[in-house]
Amino acid sequence: MDIASQVPTRQVGSTPRLTVDACLALRPAATECGVCAQACPVAAFDWRDDGVCISANCVGCGRCAAVCPTGAIEVAGFAPPPSLAGADSALYLECQRVPAALRHAGAQEVPCLGGLTPLQLIEWVAQGRTPVLLDHGWCMACAAGAAAAHTTAEALEEAASDLHSVAADRIEPPRLQSAPLPASKALPATAAAPAGPALGRRAFFATLRGGAPAVVAATRPTAWRATRSACRPSTQIQANRKQRANALERVAQRAGRALSAAAFPVLRAHDGCTHEGICAAACPSGALASVERADGSVGLDFEAATCVGCGLCVRLCPHDALSLAQAGDASMPHDAAPRGLTHHALSCCTQCDAAFVALAGAALCPRCAMAQAQARDLFGSLFKHSAAPQTI
Repeated sequence: MDIASQVPTRQVGSTPRLTVDACLALRPAATECGVCAQACPVAAFDWRDDGVCISANCVGCGRCAAVCPTGAIEVAGFAPPPSLAGADSALYLECQRVPAALRHAGAQEVPCLGGLTPLQLIEWVAQGRTPVLLDHGWCMACAAGAAAAHTTAEALEEAASDLHSVAADRIEPPRLQSAPLPASKALPATAAAPAGPALGRRAFFATLRGGAPAVVAATRPTAWRATRSACRPSTQIQANRKQRANALERVAQRAGRALSAAAFPVLRAHDGCTHEGICAAACPSGALASVERADGSVGLDFEAATCVGCGLCVRLCPHDALSLAQAGDASMPHDAAPRGLTHHALSCCTQCDAAFVALAGAALCPRCAMAQAQARDLFGSLFKHSAAPQTI
């Protein structure tokens, strides 16, 4: 059993909860992500060689979750109950520091406006609500608001872009609305529970052997390490991407349009692919898969709705045979079915009998061809030196 199935999440008090195998930076084939640390206004993330820790600086604002591209980070308190669904009405959202007596009628409280994710905003639009984030003028002075732009700017921009790609201007996007209140009226900010000391590698694996709970208790330290025996797609990423595709589909239906391919990444394969499978094996969401086809050939299938656009497959391809675009053709409808990228007939290696994809009529599989080339270079070098005349 892999680590992800034994300890899917870790939580300390009101600090963020991390699904380890959904974190691009902590997967076996790591991607240099780090957007969570960049977004954190109090520098609470401490990345180390053996994992990542969240320090006692954390204020529980959720801004790390708002920028996480895979939904790996969650902070409690940001999802209003399902009963809020309504037809074509505004959904007002306010910071929890607003006193009840000053709260907008019907407004929902969240720990911080900056912790709202683009997917949450899109989901509410799909339900028929228009999220209206009320800015009382306190954000820039708040510990969670230390940024040049408003804390909600990035999430609102991403949500608006996704909504425009599927609904054009037929659906009102989420917006930030100014509603000034005196700063003296703001309730004190509530800090997260202090984090304990970092959990070392030996202690971490000892916890795993002991059957750790899915969510570690609030008194436990916050440290994560994702060292696995195999690289498997993350079910958390798959669920997150499918929720996004489903929400965008409902938004498109509300707008009376077909779901556009512009809302999803596009992966293309080029000449040079030998179907070594490195790209598919490392794909964090399983959007790229190595398949055997009914005619006996092999190839790669790509499911756009599941792709997170991380580009890991492109970087790992040893033959530069893949290219990735973050958005498809806006004039084309989205195809939910996996698309066949490559089709390769198999040949039999004349030396080891292994099946492989032969390019330019090659008779040897890549492994045997490499071994033969290395032997030729080695013995060629030896014979060259032994044949050299000796001087007396």
